[in-house]
Amino acid sequence: MKRSLVSCLLLLCCSALSAQDNYKQAWAALNRHDHTAAANLLGTAVKSGNFSPDLFITKIYLDEYTGRERFNTTFAADFYDKTENPYPYIYALWFSDALVGSYGKKTNPHQLLMIEKLINDQKAPGTLVASAHYQKGAHLLFSGRPDSAAIAYSKVGNLRNWQYAGPFENLSESGFYKNYGPLENPDSSAVFLSSTNAPVKWFTPAAEIKDGWTPVSFQFNKRTAVAYAQTFVTAGEDMDILLNAGVTGAIKVWLNDELLISEYKERITEMDAYTVAAHLKKGVNRVLVQLSYSNSQYPNFNIRLTDKQFRAIPGLNGSSQYKPYNKVTSPTAHQLLPQFAEAFFQQKIAADSANMVNYLLLASVYNRNKKTLEARHLTEKALERAPDNCLLRLKLIEILGKEDNRSQMLEEIEKIKKADPESLLAMELKIKDEIANEKLEDALVSIGKRAALYGEDQDVVSYRISILAKQNKYDELLKAAEEAYEKYPELPGLQFMMYTIKKEVYKDTKAAFGIYEKYFENNFNYEAVLKYAQLLEEQGQSEKNLAEKNKLIGMFPYDPSGYASVANYYHGIKDYEKAEPYIRKALALSPYNEYYWERLGDIKRDNKQPAEAIAAYNRSLQFSPNQYELINKVRLLQGKPETYKLFPQTDIDAVIRENGTEKPKSTDYGYYILRDEKNVIMHPGGATEVYALFMVKITSEKGIDRYKESSIGYGSSQELLIEKAELVKKSGTRIQGERNDNQVVFTNLEIGDVVVFKYRLQHYGSGRFARDYWDKFHFNGQVYTVVTSYNLLLPADQKVRYTFTNSNVQPVTKNVEDFKMYSWEVVKMEPLKEEPLMPVNVDVASVLHISTLASWQDIATWYADITSNRSEEEYEITALYRSLFPDTKNKQTQFKQAQTIYNYIEKNIRYSSVSFRQGAYVPQRASATLTTRLGDCKDLSNLFVTLCRMAGIECQLVLTDTRDNGATDMILPSLEFNHCIVKAKLDNKEYYIELTDNYLPFASVPNNLLHALILEIPPKKTDAAGSELKSLDAVHRTKDIVRKTIRIKPSENDLDISISALKYGALSANTRQDYVNLEEEKQLTEMERVIASSYKNNIKLLSLKFNDLGQLSDSVSYNYRYTVKNEIAEIGSMYTFRITYPDVVASLNNFTADTRTYRIEYLNYEDADEYQTIVHIDAPAGKKFVELPVNQELKYGKMSYSLTYKLQSPGKLTVTRNFRSDRNVIPASEYAAFKSFFEKIVKAEQKMIAYK
Repeated sequence: MKRSLVSCLLLLCCSALSAQDNYKQAWAALNRHDHTAAANLLGTAVKSGNFSPDLFITKIYLDEYTGRERFNTTFAADFYDKTENPYPYIYALWFSDALVGSYGKKTNPHQLLMIEKLINDQKAPGTLVASAHYQKGAHLLFSGRPDSAAIAYSKVGNLRNWQYAGPFENLSESGFYKNYGPLENPDSSAVFLSSTNAPVKWFTPAAEIKDGWTPVSFQFNKRTAVAYAQTFVTAGEDMDILLNAGVTGAIKVWLNDELLISEYKERITEMDAYTVAAHLKKGVNRVLVQLSYSNSQYPNFNIRLTDKQFRAIPGLNGSSQYKPYNKVTSPTAHQLLPQFAEAFFQQKIAADSANMVNYLLLASVYNRNKKTLEARHLTEKALERAPDNCLLRLKLIEILGKEDNRSQMLEEIEKIKKADPESLLAMELKIKDEIANEKLEDALVSIGKRAALYGEDQDVVSYRISILAKQNKYDELLKAAEEAYEKYPELPGLQFMMYTIKKEVYKDTKAAFGIYEKYFENNFNYEAVLKYAQLLEEQGQSEKNLAEKNKLIGMFPYDPSGYASVANYYHGIKDYEKAEPYIRKALALSPYNEYYWERLGDIKRDNKQPAEAIAAYNRSLQFSPNQYELINKVRLLQGKPETYKLFPQTDIDAVIRENGTEKPKSTDYGYYILRDEKNVIMHPGGATEVYALFMVKITSEKGIDRYKESSIGYGSSQELLIEKAELVKKSGTRIQGERNDNQVVFTNLEIGDVVVFKYRLQHYGSGRFARDYWDKFHFNGQVYTVVTSYNLLLPADQKVRYTFTNSNVQPVTKNVEDFKMYSWEVVKMEPLKEEPLMPVNVDVASVLHISTLASWQDIATWYADITSNRSEEEYEITALYRSLFPDTKNKQTQFKQAQTIYNYIEKNIRYSSVSFRQGAYVPQRASATLTTRLGDCKDLSNLFVTLCRMAGIECQLVLTDTRDNGATDMILPSLEFNHCIVKAKLDNKEYYIELTDNYLPFASVPNNLLHALILEIPPKKTDAAGSELKSLDAVHRTKDIVRKTIRIKPSENDLDISISALKYGALSANTRQDYVNLEEEKQLTEMERVIASSYKNNIKLLSLKFNDLGQLSDSVSYNYRYTVKNEIAEIGSMYTFRITYPDVVASLNNFTADTRTYRIEYLNYEDADEYQTIVHIDAPAGKKFVELPVNQELKYGKMSYSLTYKLQSPGKLTVTRNFRSDRNVIPASEYAAFKSFFEKIVKAEQKMIAYK
């Protein structure tokens, strides 16, 4: 007996060792990309029944890699029944075909077995049981058994019967942090303002989905919004519960107005992704959900009230009827409880960090709730241990796909393709690439190879059919389709193909419809039903078509589109009495949907009920103001003309005739402008249209070159409608331009032709300032214009501010209908004169500025509001901060801390320029910028602000209008900023920080930011009082200084010159950018080119050395040496040469005129604050310097120049030149004095150095 027991123990021990050995060998094979060997090892172990749980799970992952998981059907028997705690594994592998697969009809019996097994497992966590009920419901629904599906869905245990409020604004995810009012106002009488400023209330839809999740897409048709939902739960007694939430979007959940869950990251999670311990009070309890989502087709949530085993508590049902409830008066902070599967595998990894399968499992758990960052970090950590492991690499690709991190995902795919070209993933991608590139024969070969390696399946069939269709091989296509249908009669898409074959090839309409009828016996597919209904309608079977649509309504009574579809049908056959009830049912489900209100208006209009139609149309416009066709529908019903007719109409032919003898004041540009008209109407809801007319007359070839190819500019939130783009010949003949979107080409354009553009722009803005309008309009420029006009139509009660710069044109105002029209017109205004270094046109032209915005404070408040919570500390941000400042005890100065942060961003994050419009004003999260290593100006600035605030540094975002746009570019409040920087207070000094130049040293300011227009955004919107636009004055910036020490050694007729250069501030950025990425040889070539541009004689660069060019210190230094041939002139016994300074401080090229009209934009000429140049000249042996030039001391305003000559010995001369400037503008009135100052400098630097 003892011997037998020992033998058994030895046998078991040997078996365990054998299984463990197989497991280790399999992972060793996987680590070298040998999945075939790994599959043999794992398969042998499983068949023998001698395997560990980890080995069995590894085989499932390998089967997924090779596309064979559908053949792995023994999980229930071989793992579920034999493992003490299988539930975390089930959660991780939930959607694997080896377990229950994706949602839909189950064709594999083992998947249905798994679902039933879980449902009946009393030990299983309620999350899995609820998920199993949901999977079962989906299977029954898609099997054509909706009543049975409803029973399964009812067992999920989620709260139902909700009231809804919304939609509210969620510009760039900022709505998550806003308080729109529903929290404080649960009563149905409360009124809120929607995203379009329309009044909305709590409402209960006439029907509600009951499938386990609660979408809001049926109630609200906005794909980006914030929505609220509330329900009232009555508890028979006080009880402690778990409140569980799942979501597509970002979510907040309150219980009795106490915040329990707040997850700002928009995710697609499973049910019970977020869990908190909560307390229900006896009586009524209010559950409130805030759902925020961006560009989401199906935003939804799931709230379950459960016991500690995650089983739904019986009797806790929601009610959509408001009832007084037990409001929490002293809220406390609540922490999310660990997700059971996450906690399980985290403990597994902590216990055995070398076991790679647990990394896969935990990453799968993370992925189910789109915790992609955690999943990626975990998988990358595992890949550090096993860099060539194909399963880990595939998991990383899956994660990157969920992150939308396309660039890194493609890199990882290439690694798999290279290491394992016959993997299923590599072959799938190869086939798709070949089909996309029309390499169809190659694709067929690849498909055959894929089938040989991985078997025939539905994908192979689909590939072959698509290729035959592309090749127009109809006979083969017909045969392939029929064979596919015989084998896969339920494959989506085959029904319509077979319908077409039966109907068109075999001319058997009955059999064609029989394809669908047979499919619907055991299947349901929403799109297939719609297609079937459409085909019925096309065959004249309207009653059957209608029956199918009503069948869908019966199955999905909560979907307003079903009712709208039937309403459209009845409207189409002019049965308005039947159409109206259906569209009203749609509105009972989605009362703030502009589409359904417009449809109701259409029905009322066509039923000769104009007053009711107008009321419905106006409701539609409340919820979507930018419906221009609808606006004109209303005007038509009101007997009013189309909006463009409210403006003065210009007779184009008359303009051409009247200007036939016009003698323009200037034809320097080859054309002049006959008409420049802009007519703007802002409708009461904020919708804004622009009607423009632009006419030019060609006077020379220069004008032909300018207008032979033209474009009409418009923004991303505008729609362009071109009415005319034509040229009018002298004969009166009209020739239409060739158009492509906004591009217009005029062929046969000749001198004397008139080019005419007449177009309309419709604005589709959204967000806080969608109802506001601002504009700048130039009434003159360098090109002569005969007539310039601007007409503005505003609602009579709309407040507006306007001002003219450089002119005093006053508007003519009059009332037009319910509008007030403002009209400005200028005839034959003097064109602007062109001068070097003149201001941009906005600063010197006659410019009309218009704005309905009340103040700059409003903009600052808005921007502070939408950005104040974009800088939350997150996992990756916290990790970065700790890596930057590991020694918290050794406190650095604030300047040094900020510099450390700055240098990290400049070296690791790339700048990407994007269009800077309102939709792009909100920065992405700092974590997103960090993980993608890419961001625009506001993103980089936000990352810097986030890290600085973690260090306790006071800093803020600064909206900027760069100086090149002009000093008067923004006279009135508007959102015309084109840049974003940071203001930081470091050691009690204020600095402005530019983040988009990877070569710029910290605390330096680029030239185009000096005196730029800025609006400083306070950290909190409550601090925005008094915010005003101002000019950037960077007092503490690193000064832009050039210091050069030059040694010149004459040698016969040549000069040998050595220069030691030091550039500070923004000037150092230019040098870095020009040279840091060049190889040494190319650095020499580029520097030689630069030096040669200063000399007429030949130069030869002998050496060049940069010092720490790659470092972002406040300066860059470099040394170079070159020779200049024949630079020395002989005058008798005397030798002379002129010092050629590498940096020209004064040039007269731009200042040849005697007088000047406009100020000089000196910053456009000079980018340095100071030049310090010391020149040491060594005369040849035996020679001495003679007749030295006179020292110079010159001043103009705050500019100073000095040039001194000092003999150190008869043969050694030191020349010192200093130039300082405040880089301010030079008034035209001071032009003569400034020019004289420059002339003296130029003259001083022309002096010759002589020796003999």
